[in-house]
Amino acid sequence: MAGASGFDNSANTLFLQTSLMSRYIAAAERVVSTLMPDATVNPELLSIRKRMMIAYPDRHTTAFEAAEIVVRQLLLRTYRRPSTPDEVQRYLRLFGSVYHVDSGEKGYESAIKQCIQAALISPKFLYRIESDSKFTKPYRINSFELASRLSYFLWASMPDDELLNAAINGDFNHPEVLAKQIGRMVKDSKSDTLGSLFAAQWLGFGLLGNRIRLDPIDNPWCTDSLMQSMRDESALFFVSLVRDNRPIEDLINAPYTFMNEELSREIYGMDSVRGAKMRQVPLNDPRRAGILTHGSLMAI
Repeated sequence: MAGASGFDNSANTLFLQTSLMSRYIAAAERVVSTLMPDATVNPELLSIRKRMMIAYPDRHTTAFEAAEIVVRQLLLRTYRRPSTPDEVQRYLRLFGSVYHVDSGEKGYESAIKQCIQAALISPKFLYRIESDSKFTKPYRINSFELASRLSYFLWASMPDDELLNAAINGDFNHPEVLAKQIGRMVKDSKSDTLGSLFAAQWLGFGLLGNRIRLDPIDNPWCTDSLMQSMRDESALFFVSLVRDNRPIEDLINAPYTFMNEELSREIYGMDSVRGAKMRQVPLNDPRRAGILTHGSLMAI
């Protein structure tokens, strides 16, 4: 639920209900059982297992030494930063409680799966937790916190390997490195969430078709697919401004938009667009320009 800011990721409005925690636990179990089944010949699942199980015990490596290697990589991804010795030891104790029951290869894998499930329901995974500061004035956050802030803003998801490596190298705060990473991330399709999530919450058009909609009996033309296209138009438009580094005034006077056949017919009164795919279309109507004349914004 969005707070006073209008955004549903505001820290002062977030809390975890007991029922939701139960669903997270069930989801973590389902993720592990689905992606890492006891036996599989599926190439994709085998690849996932290989990426997760990066170490096994052998004559040179004990089970706990191998488990520590796996756990450190696991926590780097789930916590989005290097783990502390205390954190690693907590997971190794969990590993040991399962492994001592079956000390074979299957027992080793089962113990690692328990560690993965625990990581997926940890508050340090479910929330973005930054280190406490004793400063009362603005201070520089560390590279890992910056990587997470940037990733969740531009991608609405966790940092990838390249972002984490930049943070590990300690040069993420350098302006040239930061600019290079931002450029790379904006070009990535994952930054589409700048339109579908950020702009949708900022401008409110994400409510269209959910809280805001016409009576379908009296307005059969206002279909679910049309309202989806109306949301997509504004989302794609906003992302195009960011990706193409357009001037801010284009937000209100750009002579183009995005539409498909249904949207162009029902909202714009045009018959030159065919098909369900959204595409950029120039506007020649002086009454139409920028995002304020989008159907989604006018509807809300």
